[in-house]
Amino acid sequence: MHICHVILTDSFAGSERYAIDLANRQAVDHDVSIVLSKGATDDRPDALAHRLSPAVRQYHVDAWKPFRTRATAKLLGALPHVDVFHAHLSQACKSLSLQRLLKDNADAAKIATLHIHYKKQQHGAMDGLIAIAPWQTSAIPGDRDFVQIDNWLSPTVKEANRQDREELRAQLGLSPETLLVGALGRVEHSKGHATLIDAWTALSPHPRQARLAIVGGGREWKKIRALASADVVMPGFSARPEKWMAAFDVFVSSALSEPFGLVFLEAMSAGLPIIASDSEGARHLSRLIRSSLLPAGDSNILKEALQSVIGNYPGRITYDLGEFDAKRKSDQIIEYYKYTLKKMAPRRSRQ
Repeated sequence: MHICHVILTDSFAGSERYAIDLANRQAVDHDVSIVLSKGATDDRPDALAHRLSPAVRQYHVDAWKPFRTRATAKLLGALPHVDVFHAHLSQACKSLSLQRLLKDNADAAKIATLHIHYKKQQHGAMDGLIAIAPWQTSAIPGDRDFVQIDNWLSPTVKEANRQDREELRAQLGLSPETLLVGALGRVEHSKGHATLIDAWTALSPHPRQARLAIVGGGREWKKIRALASADVVMPGFSARPEKWMAAFDVFVSSALSEPFGLVFLEAMSAGLPIIASDSEGARHLSRLIRSSLLPAGDSNILKEALQSVIGNYPGRITYDLGEFDAKRKSDQIIEYYKYTLKKMAPRRSRQ
């Protein structure tokens, strides 16, 4: 089966991690290619191309953003026979809607993962949809075919160890007794970091020695850096997020919106107690999080939760994450491809 993933963003975050990890995994047993924007090939830590397995063939679209959708569709139409196109995010989906430009590949199955939520203008031309969380399914029209498959915890990510923890904490000048409370992910308005800074600032004096780290880059990084006190650690984008998870003692998510929250699985894998706002992804995983979800945007309640966990630190926690096995989820996606191709078979035979 020739599977072609399409993702046209330039910087690495959760959706990009999903697409790249899935392509790398599928390339073990299938013919897999991926279409990226030229910007994703840049020589920088948060680019995409260097994260792909050599087994995944890469095609690059070198076009200014307003013309990228059409240029991508033309490239897709020129590829060797494709069985399944798998689109990730807006521009990738829109490129697959330009049916005429897909030429001989117009009869390939067009699948899209809902990394955020269903949008008719993005997903209306798809043959199948993959929802990453149950809450997304209520917005999908009744005549659309979809399957719900959770995100997964990838075992291919290098696990951090005690030495990684000690080295990073030493670089930060933290004593063994200091609790490091951490947030990790893109610094965007939707992640609610301003609420976290307000809550942290109000925690004075701290119930015990504690520091806050906000790890990640994004459009609001400068704004949040200006709001935060000098002792708040903000290193920007990290190519080794698992190393930070090892250094953390508590994970906090103050997100206003979080569709699934792969970062929750990563925090659980590190055994971290979790403080989380009532985002969509946190609700989906609430049976595992073990603490009450907090109203999003309420810095006073977040302050109380931080004060409680810092003052009465529970230690590392063991989570049962077997249901998020990467191979199981990848196999489910392959089965959905096959189901979609079988459903389309009468239509494809007439073309």
